[in-house]
Amino acid sequence: MTRLTTILTACILLAALAAPLHAQTGAQLELQNVPIQDEKLLVVNLHLSGVENLFGAEVQLRYDPVRLAVRDDNRRLDGIQISPGPLISADDRFVVTNTANPDTGQINFAFTLLKPAQPISGEGELATVVFEIIGNGPYQVDVTEAQLVSAGLQPIPVTVKNLTLNGQREPMAAPPARTGFTAGQGIAIVGLLLGLLLLAGLVALAVKSNRRPAPASDDAPARQMPASGRSTVRSAALLAQQGSRSLAQGDTQRAYELFSRAIEMDPANVEAWLGKGLMAEQPTEKRICLQRVLALDPTNDTARDELDALLASM
Repeated sequence: MTRLTTILTACILLAALAAPLHAQTGAQLELQNVPIQDEKLLVVNLHLSGVENLFGAEVQLRYDPVRLAVRDDNRRLDGIQISPGPLISADDRFVVTNTANPDTGQINFAFTLLKPAQPISGEGELATVVFEIIGNGPYQVDVTEAQLVSAGLQPIPVTVKNLTLNGQREPMAAPPARTGFTAGQGIAIVGLLLGLLLLAGLVALAVKSNRRPAPASDDAPARQMPASGRSTVRSAALLAQQGSRSLAQGDTQRAYELFSRAIEMDPANVEAWLGKGLMAEQPTEKRICLQRVLALDPTNDTARDELDALLASM
């Protein structure tokens, strides 16, 4: 699996390197602090705006591991991972790399869409990182590499905006951010690129062919779309309703997954945050979800009571 991940990452990057450098509309990648009612956590969104025709990306972040520790988003998988955002559809994406190294303070996140998925345009959350605060500030998170690739295998220019909280910026042992490519980088690798592109196409075809169509029923999860908008909000609401029905039927595992997918599509869905908070087994995860509910709906008595009981037991 490691070899396949490396090859697919190389495919995305080499495709961008070998493509002619036509003019592209620039995008901005901004690290945004998400306010929550927990002084022990720092939630950072990778907010991408002004992007057109996006089909793949690789982002590398740096943080100080003495002051911050990345909260693992998926304990079912090995290693520490961050959370993919609602901008990239769970149905159409292939996450090539998703790792956080607690020793070096480096996060690597890369994805590609799978054809026939439509490329992404607009703005939204590319991913979210939840940090546990383990040392004194200042706290800073830097983008040290940002490479976006269009559906036409061309690099998309991108500027970055880093994040600093509670003090002045301090130097970190990290290379300067790379946000573009030079004109001559792809000349010597065209032959290798063709082979990698063929492999990526075969992998995408295999992934698509192994997807079994869901049976037609009222409980079938709604298909997620990369772009944000009213349809995405409605789909997230449908997923949250399905999660509530699954919970009422005693299928807690399915309920948890449906609530999680709804949050990916619409981070402002109160029902999904509440449902996930009720289902979460880890106290910290439960607390984050319930606090998010109260941030969105301060009058939610269920979340308030559950949070009070949780804090009293900790």
